[in-house]
Amino acid sequence: MTSSDEDILITDEIKPNENRKSSDNSIIHSDDENQPSGAECLARCKQFAEITGTDTALAMFYLQDNKWDLQKGLDKYLRATNNQESKIVACFDVETLDNDERKCSKRQKTSSSSSECSENQSKSNIVCEESTDEEETKNEHFKLLSWNIDGLDKSNLESRTLGVAQKIKNENPDIVFLQEVIEQSEKILSSHLASKYAFTSSNYNENTSKSSPFGYYTLILAKKKTCDIKSKNVIWFENSKMGRNLLKVDLSYLKNVKVCAMTAHLESTAEFSKQRIDQLKRCFEEMVDQDNDSVVFFGGDLNLRDSELSAIGGLPEKIYDMWESTGSRKECLYTWDCLRNTNLKMNGKYKPRCRFDRLYYRPLISKSNRDKSTKTELTLMPVYFELEGLEKLKSCGRFCSDHWAIQSYCQLESNLAI
Repeated sequence: MTSSDEDILITDEIKPNENRKSSDNSIIHSDDENQPSGAECLARCKQFAEITGTDTALAMFYLQDNKWDLQKGLDKYLRATNNQESKIVACFDVETLDNDERKCSKRQKTSSSSSECSENQSKSNIVCEESTDEEETKNEHFKLLSWNIDGLDKSNLESRTLGVAQKIKNENPDIVFLQEVIEQSEKILSSHLASKYAFTSSNYNENTSKSSPFGYYTLILAKKKTCDIKSKNVIWFENSKMGRNLLKVDLSYLKNVKVCAMTAHLESTAEFSKQRIDQLKRCFEEMVDQDNDSVVFFGGDLNLRDSELSAIGGLPEKIYDMWESTGSRKECLYTWDCLRNTNLKMNGKYKPRCRFDRLYYRPLISKSNRDKSTKTELTLMPVYFELEGLEKLKSCGRFCSDHWAIQSYCQLESNLAI
């Protein structure tokens, strides 16, 4: 995970005499003499990260919850970790990240260029990643990012969508799944990303002349330098009361790996559990039906409860949860986390924390099950999973969305029997 210093909330930009709430719903007065400046907040984030060996995103969580009191934030962190040596960061546990994952991630580079980045990041085990053309051509790993960008929330829509665009630029994923997109947010994203990414929308299906009746929809973005789109399709859920569908794009990655990428925003709220379960089954069926020589990725804001997955007998054979496949790190468990994400104001003590957003994959079916060709096949295997969008934007004092983004790294490997 990369955390940009520019994305961290600068608290002295809040208007005079304006009150706001912290993530624990306590009132913070902007004219409080003890409230530090934006520069001081950033300095304390870096200091927290250096002392704990974590990162500025996690530091921001603890410091904001403790009104930027460094000692109180450190005390709360140490209590949460029981004074253990293991260094927990906002998206993963550094001590449990195995050597293979470290090698696969560009964030673990030990080249001399890392020294040039050290001034702008915390002193953790992760080093910064530059998004240059030279870096892109190396293709050390494939990255897939999924995010419900909350386009239905009109408050600070432009600022938040610009934050999404900047995060995508910074992370440089090969494929992006976006949910809850509206036309206004798509225009903003397109103006900043269309030169680099090919946009495919579920808002209109040329075969049926059908568009989203609710005004929000999904997008798939494919990086032009690494992905070549072959076909696209929108599969509408006939049982949906909310205009939901499955967006599907077939493409080639690096010209020699066939990929089927699918995203959906399944029916929302507990009331529509039956519809959501049926939609999930339809999505899994579509994954299973894809060509055996394709790697299949499916994900998005599925609004899924674990009991609903159990109700259909769990995952189908040879379909895997990418969070589970990369270690099930608890720091990445909750993607709709009202305890930490304050975009939605929740009255009362209970703050829901849910894993609504998920990513699934189906590897290539073993060549031995198909033919005896001696040609080497390449596949993509998940090695790493993280949360993104954890920083408040200084432009509006809010997060980009009420959902965290989820991002997985995959390693390009020779196909093995599964």
